Amino acid sequence: MVERGSVPDRFLVVVTGDTVRVRPPTSIIPPLHGGAKDGWWDLTGATISDTEIGGRFSINFLNKPTVKIDRTNGSIEVQGNFDLSFRGTCEAVNPDARKF
Repeated sequence: MVERGSVPDRFLVVVTGDTVRVRPPTSIIPPLHGGAKDGWWDLTGATISDTEIGGRFSINFLNKPTVKIDRTNGSIEVQGNFDLSFRGTCEAVNPDARKF
C-alpha cells in the first residue's frame, strides 16, 4: 500500500440553495475520471443542515467519494476507494469581501 502523505491543497465547496458543488485538488483525482464541469462536481444526495453538509460525487464508475463537512467545527472529510481521502479545515468565504 502506498501512502500519499499530507499535501497542502484546497478542496473547494460551493453551496447555492440546496445544491452543493465541489472542486477537489488535482492531487487526489485519478487519471481516469469524468463527470466534472470545468473541474467541478455536483454532490448527489446532498444534505444541508445547520450542523452538516454531505453527499457524494462520482469521479468515475469505480469511485464515488463521500463528503462530510461539520459546520460546527469546520472539519471536512472526503473518503473514496483506492486510498482516496482528504481531510482538512474549512473556512467561510464572503465572495463580496476582499481578502486584500
